Amino acid sequence: MNLIIFAIGFLLLIQGADFLVDGAISIAKRLKISSLVIGLTVVSVGTSLPELIVNITSSLNGNNGIAIGNVIGSNIANILLIVGFTSIIYPLRVKKNTTYTEIPFSFLMTGLLLLLVNHHLFTEGSFIGLSRLNGIIFLLLQVAFMIYVVRLPKSGRTEVDSESDHSHLKSIIHQIIEFTHTNKWFNKLIYVYYQYSWLKSIIFTTLGIGFMVFGGKWTVYGASGFARDMGVSEELIALTIIAIGTSLPELITSLVAAKKGNVDIAIGNVVGSLIFNILWVLGLSSVISPISFENLGHLNTDIVILLGCNLLFFVFAALSSRYVISRLEGALFFAMYIAYTIFLIKRG
Repeated sequence: MNLIIFAIGFLLLIQGADFLVDGAISIAKRLKISSLVIGLTVVSVGTSLPELIVNITSSLNGNNGIAIGNVIGSNIANILLIVGFTSIIYPLRVKKNTTYTEIPFSFLMTGLLLLLVNHHLFTEGSFIGLSRLNGIIFLLLQVAFMIYVVRLPKSGRTEVDSESDHSHLKSIIHQIIEFTHTNKWFNKLIYVYYQYSWLKSIIFTTLGIGFMVFGGKWTVYGASGFARDMGVSEELIALTIIAIGTSLPELITSLVAAKKGNVDIAIGNVVGSLIFNILWVLGLSSVISPISFENLGHLNTDIVILLGCNLLFFVFAALSSRYVISRLEGALFFAMYIAYTIFLIKRG
């Protein structure tokens, strides 16, 4: 029964994110917000919505193993599973700016998370977990990152100018629409953005919020019950089943983008999610309800593994003369994810 509740909740969660992002993008278009800003804000936030709803619901219900495990597991899956599997199909070129700015920033934020998780070692009697103050720090850093992202096209540090970037984005959208019209399976899984009427946009947005609220509750309730039924920890369920599931939007987006040759979208989608998951998801979750930790040994191990994944991501991109994640490197990432999953199962 718990597994059925989890499955229904998870489907509601994913469909809710679909509705909400579609509605929000349509509203943004009607307000004359540029496609570039929509892509860098609404779409990036949208692909992290499943993680956010699961985390908020988990922390409010006291399921802290799910709350923190979901983010760490999703970020490890983003690098090892999504970048790995996608680059096996199509080698991914990483922009120089992404290699030397965004990926190192993701590494630093993961390091900051490790520091904050263990700050009680330096302050006697402090809260063992992520406090509201920690959450505020994350959210302020998220705001700073968003300012950087929005200002980036104007700063001259991108590899294409603003006008060509807009035309490239339009080309990508047209290619994806054309592809989905000829492929029914992908048509059900990826987002195709249209401008709807005000009424339809509001209905989509409202339905999205409602689906995600109920879906998040049922996902967490079903997952925690399933973990008890199987005699395993909530942390294991969060790091594997929930983490992979909430990473589906990023996985589908990256696969379709890579298949159509739009590797910038594939990489940008992953790197943006790495940062959003820590700063926005954990930040907002811990501000709403502080997240306490029980098994710090396991958590520290997983964060160190995530740090290693970030570092390897940077090394593979930086050492290539063309900043390309090759098929061989992608296969190594994918094999590492399988090994990490086996490690988690054995750890229990």
